[in-house]
Amino acid sequence: MAAMTLAQSGLRTILIEKHELPRKKVCAGGLVKRAASILPEDMDYPVESVCNILEFRVHGTEVSAKTQYDSLAQTVNRSQFDNALVKYAILKGALLKQKCVVKELITQPVHVDLVVESGDTLSASYVVVAEGANARLSESIFGKQPCLVPAIEADVYARSEVLSKYKDKMVFDLDVIEGGYGWVFYKGDHLSVGLGVVNGEKKNLQQSFSEYVLSLGFNQEDKICNKKGALIPVRKREGPYMKGRIMLVGDAAGFADPISAEGLSYALISGRSAAESIIEYFDSPENVSRGYIDKIQINILDELNAAERLVGLVYRFKSIRNLLFRLRGERLANGVAKILSGERRMADITSISKFIKIIFKRK
Repeated sequence: MAAMTLAQSGLRTILIEKHELPRKKVCAGGLVKRAASILPEDMDYPVESVCNILEFRVHGTEVSAKTQYDSLAQTVNRSQFDNALVKYAILKGALLKQKCVVKELITQPVHVDLVVESGDTLSASYVVVAEGANARLSESIFGKQPCLVPAIEADVYARSEVLSKYKDKMVFDLDVIEGGYGWVFYKGDHLSVGLGVVNGEKKNLQQSFSEYVLSLGFNQEDKICNKKGALIPVRKREGPYMKGRIMLVGDAAGFADPISAEGLSYALISGRSAAESIIEYFDSPENVSRGYIDKIQINILDELNAAERLVGLVYRFKSIRNLLFRLRGERLANGVAKILSGERRMADITSISKFIKIIFKRK
């Protein structure tokens, strides 16, 4: 997102990718409405399905809640989606360097030197680092990520009777694993099925995933493929998010929801915000930094702070959470849908007590 925004402005933009595109990406591929809404209208990207139903289930119980919200999320193949972002940036004038590994970033008075694996050195006025959770360059400059959690996912080509149960749905199964959840996303001809620990100790995900798959009713007739694992940041860095002329965005900055681990929205928002700050204050790194913080404060930092206040309610105080689902399940699900759509802000929830008041407030 940063590259396409910079390129659109006419600034000379180089997009460096250490892999050859399209590259594999471990991700369920849920592009929620608030994220899709900031993409350029003329950008084409492949969509596997559109999900209109959001459902929560508490594993091992009868507790569940769901709501319907038109076009709440599109499901995409992240390899293809990321490639579409790159192609759009190139269309707008960005230069792509593939299979180019940056070994070191060296800050100079008026630019940054990028030392690449071949031994060459590139120079840039600003560097936006979007290297994901395993952020080697970021950690060398900004320190280690505060908290990375494990997840595992696979594509399941299920029997038609199983596939039809999840048509148009995004399903979240709480308590499938301690401190985490499982998910099933409808993707047209198959399902994305995954499991992640969000707020707890790392467990044996392989065994837990196998048990989860069995609990969903899959059998030997259903083809499970492309199973892979990943680490996801669920605690944002405390800042700064810019040092000298080097900026962090997305997972490298720890911008992922601490409840759901959803990070695609924040990656797109932070990338665009970083680029806009560079464009507006190009001649002053100090103003670029201030501008970047101002832009992400409302749309990212305040939202993640609010989510951090609710983590305990979702994963530790389960009896209270389940009671809320029983009493106000549909309203809860609808509230989450409005947040994912961008219609409502998580930051409006300033405390657990405020959250409970909102849930029980008369419509």
